[in-house]
Amino acid sequence: MTEAKEAIYRVAELRKSDIGPTEENVKQKVIVPILEFLGHKRENLEFEYRTRRGGKIDIFIKSNVPSDCRVIIDTKNYEENLNNHIEQIKEYTFDEAALLTIIANGTAIRIYSPLRGVAFERSLLHSIKRQDLSKDSVWGILSGLLHIQNLQSRNVIKHIDERERQIKDAIANEDLLTQEYEETIEGIDSEIETKEEEIRILRKRKDSLTEEP
Repeated sequence: MTEAKEAIYRVAELRKSDIGPTEENVKQKVIVPILEFLGHKRENLEFEYRTRRGGKIDIFIKSNVPSDCRVIIDTKNYEENLNNHIEQIKEYTFDEAALLTIIANGTAIRIYSPLRGVAFERSLLHSIKRQDLSKDSVWGILSGLLHIQNLQSRNVIKHIDERERQIKDAIANEDLLTQEYEETIEGIDSEIETKEEEIRILRKRKDSLTEEP
């Protein structure tokens, strides 16, 4: 096993008590080591970067990559609910024209990219469990998107384009299933209305027969 692989295993196997509860713990013990394994040098990472509207980006990769391959990373407390911060990272993404935005707590790493014609919250490229970092397939995803060489060469854009097609196909299938479901429900409602009308007519006939001498 290579030294890098052993290091990744160590990050994957960290316990909550090893990492600590705060976002600074997550940043320094999980995210920064991962970036270093992916070829980034700590001195090239911008920490606590202030956005144009006064927000704070925990890690910004911008100084040694093309302007269209910038990466924003936002870390949260170990068990923070990441869903509560999607609007915030969306704002950071568009303010700083980032290609990729990552939000992470102690258990999960989510990777977003602003896809054309897709709402930001649905533009989740990958959601990765920290415990799965040691899997070759997961490390392949991270490498394809975040390795310094793939960012500098802009190869990352190819990976995003491929994932974008997959996401849009999934959304189209989801929308089709939703449409089929709604049409089925509408058809059932129509049948119910028809049956109710038939019942109303039959009751009226029954009442008229009952009233006859």
